[in-house]
Amino acid sequence: MAKSPISKVLLALRHGIKGGLGEYGQEIGPNFLNEASRMVVTNLDVIKWLQRFNGLDLFGSAIARSWQELLQICSVLSYHRMRCQTHDPLPNLGNDAMFRDWANRGLAQKMEETGSEVNGLRGILEDADFRNTCAQASLEIGRGLNHMQYDYAVGVFHSPTIQLAALGLGYKFDGNLACNDGLIFVLRQDYGIECLGLWKDGLPLPMVGSTD
Repeated sequence: MAKSPISKVLLALRHGIKGGLGEYGQEIGPNFLNEASRMVVTNLDVIKWLQRFNGLDLFGSAIARSWQELLQICSVLSYHRMRCQTHDPLPNLGNDAMFRDWANRGLAQKMEETGSEVNGLRGILEDADFRNTCAQASLEIGRGLNHMQYDYAVGVFHSPTIQLAALGLGYKFDGNLACNDGLIFVLRQDYGIECLGLWKDGLPLPMVGSTD
């Protein structure tokens, strides 16, 4: 049976490298991105490709570093006279309390043991809590897709919350995401939501109206 055509596409990126040194040599805290890291996203081929459309929706988590990167994207697109529609934060794709709780439970050690952020999280959460966390993350992706004004959106979030959203939608991806890599999520015309898989810069995004 043929799949319903795609009506919306959301590219969920992991933010750039956090911390390091600022423009004047000052130390930058772990909740922020340095200037070099922020500039990387402006040179992504996908940002240039998206400039062909009328506008772009932008989504972030509840943490400042995701919005730093989104601001950088927005400044580039605004320079090219492209409309940017920002939305309220999607906190279940990243918030301070969530990450603090995971850290206190020993996530760093479990990640080192398993080699995977997702599997590390499995090691510190009860099965029911893990499944609920995946479900909440996927619901946030769905909320974003259903509130999009334009055909395409970029969300800047975190690892492993992006992978958790994919798991909540039935797409298994236990690997780690590199900075500015992501996963592709789509809303179909029959209102189905799914993850189409891993994205790296240079790979195409699905076209709205296609069934791929």
